[in-house]
Amino acid sequence: MNKLKQMHSALALTILASICFAFPAVFVKLLMNQISPIGALTVRFLIAAIGFPIIVACTKKSKFKTILTAKEYELKDFCMLGFLLFASIATLFSSFEYIPANMAMLIFMTYPIFDMILAGIFLREKPSKADSAAVILTLIGAYFVFGMQLEAGQNLIGYGFALAGTILWAAYVVMSREVGICYDYYKRTAWLFIFAFFFFMIAFYITGNPKVLAALPQISWLWIFLFATVSTLVPYMSLSYATAYVKSSVISVILLVGNVISIGLVSWLFHEPITTNMYIGSALIVAGFVITIVAEWEDEEKRYHHLCHH
Repeated sequence: MNKLKQMHSALALTILASICFAFPAVFVKLLMNQISPIGALTVRFLIAAIGFPIIVACTKKSKFKTILTAKEYELKDFCMLGFLLFASIATLFSSFEYIPANMAMLIFMTYPIFDMILAGIFLREKPSKADSAAVILTLIGAYFVFGMQLEAGQNLIGYGFALAGTILWAAYVVMSREVGICYDYYKRTAWLFIFAFFFFMIAFYITGNPKVLAALPQISWLWIFLFATVSTLVPYMSLSYATAYVKSSVISVILLVGNVISIGLVSWLFHEPITTNMYIGSALIVAGFVITIVAEWEDEEKRYHHLCHH
């Protein structure tokens, strides 16, 4: 597969991941009456940690030994990446216990701003005009969403958790870009799931009661299974591949579309209030997504044809 096709595949997989990420908030809300967000996330990554190596081995893409054999320096990077993933998701979904889920997801939609800053510092990525335009649209969208004010009585702890999750996710995306370039796709994805599960397991043991799993009804196990496959295995496998070919700032903007869909689903299914300003803000963020996708696609086409002529 040539570089242009790899780039196009990476963009397509990033869009797929974005759509799959529309559903985690829905699954967490569905499960909150039976199990805490941390508990649901623990089982989610347990299934992913077991399922991914089996899928890879069954499709003969790699061997168990190759995937699970890692050197000390590799494990350090995989551990840090797994911790950032754990910390970002744990703090974001924990905010659902304090503020409406759609509001938490709206806060999360500002992470491309932090991503661009961190990518510039650590990866020396220079934002293009399209990236900057997308971030500006995100900021304007955030203004419409929040109205630049907090209503009296809203829980600042929830906002703090949501903001912390947003910044940590940006850090995860940036580090995932660096790790994606350096390490084998199958190995890094397998260890990402393993370390994420490890940290969630510790958090679940400290903050919850693992015995609650035995009392879960069958429908809850169905939600967890879908959570672990449709919204975990598929998107993270897709992103793990895409991060080696697509700039983290571009990935960040693309993933915003999943957030917009998620907000709509949560608001509709759980009757959480959504205002006209929230619709306008979401539309502006989607506009940023379109700009960055078109610009990145055209840039790759130009680079590819330039190389062909030289």
